[in-house]
Amino acid sequence: VYQPMRIEGAMRLQPGSALNFYYPNENDTAILIRTRDGNYYAYGQKCTHLACPVYYAKEANRLECPCHEGGFAVETGNVLYGPPPRPLDRIVLEARGGEIFATGVIAGGHEDV
Repeated sequence: VYQPMRIEGAMRLQPGSALNFYYPNENDTAILIRTRDGNYYAYGQKCTHLACPVYYAKEANRLECPCHEGGFAVETGNVLYGPPPRPLDRIVLEARGGEIFATGVIAGGHEDV
C-alpha cells in the first residue's frame, strides 16, 4: 500500500517541462512531466534496461535514457526504441484541492497490478 504524497512544485510546473521528486520513499527517484497540453504524467526515473536515470527530452516529447539510447513515450511509459525490456514504472497521480499527489505505483507492463 502506497502513501499519498503531495508533489512539491507540481502546480507551478510550466507546460513542456519536468520536475524530479522522490516516490514512494526518499530513495526512489521519480520524474513528473507536464506536457504542452497541460497534462501531468509521472514515472519512476530508473530505465528498465540497467536503471540509468531517464530525463524528459522536451523537443522530442519523450523520456530518454542516455546510457544506452532507450526512449519511452511520455503518455504511457511504453518503450519507443532501444534495449529497455519493459515500460517505465508509472506513478499514479491525483489532483486534490489544487495540488498534485502521487498515490501509487504500477509496475511497467503490469497494468493489472
